[in-house]
Amino acid sequence: MGNNTGGTLRHQLTLRDDQKGDYIITLRYTNSTKAGKMRATVNGKNILVSLEKTDVNEWKKVSFNATMKAGKNNLLITNTGGVTSYLDQVIYTPAGTAPEQYEIFVRKANYGSLTPLVSEAAEGDTVYVEVTANKGYGLKELAVVNGVNFTMGTKINLETLENGNTLLSFVMPDDIVTLKPTFAKGVNTVDGITITEADGTQTTAVYGLGGERRANTSRGINIIRTSDGKTRKVLVK
Repeated sequence: MGNNTGGTLRHQLTLRDDQKGDYIITLRYTNSTKAGKMRATVNGKNILVSLEKTDVNEWKKVSFNATMKAGKNNLLITNTGGVTSYLDQVIYTPAGTAPEQYEIFVRKANYGSLTPLVSEAAEGDTVYVEVTANKGYGLKELAVVNGVNFTMGTKINLETLENGNTLLSFVMPDDIVTLKPTFAKGVNTVDGITITEADGTQTTAVYGLGGERRANTSRGINIIRTSDGKTRKVLVK
């Protein structure tokens, strides 16, 4: 639709009498310039729809409720706010329908393994994955390698590790997920695996300046606690 305030998208859905009723209409869009609004008109009834700003190549969804009749239903999307956005899907879901579940797969890796706490999840669900590493190894990278995620080089942020650094989490997309973990020797994890310093002490915890516990040292200033009870600041460039 671009940023033309006169830009419109028209869509028509024909329903049988037994299919009429309340629906959730979902628009999938990308909008990397600014947040804004559009007007959705369903069978003559106007609904104001808010679009969040997205990252480049990021797609989001926005939903609204509408009552659909038997026969032809007309949807008109008008770019009243001049938002530079692009729509690629219009999804009609009967109200009360259970959300679709997508499967989660994990590729085998050397020196460790991942175990999702669930085998499938709905879009938007938080999925927890248990990390198990061999002694002296840690999770260095976790990539999503199916579909468009592989093309975009999608990685899961390892700073979400929690519960003693054995669990990490990610938000389920609207597709199956295949995880590819990479374990490396000497990756510093906070609990379980410790790193022995030259003087024999071991790193037992890593914190940021704000006091948040970290899974690994990261760029900038890190506060390191060692097994002798001492703390020190370490700058990682």
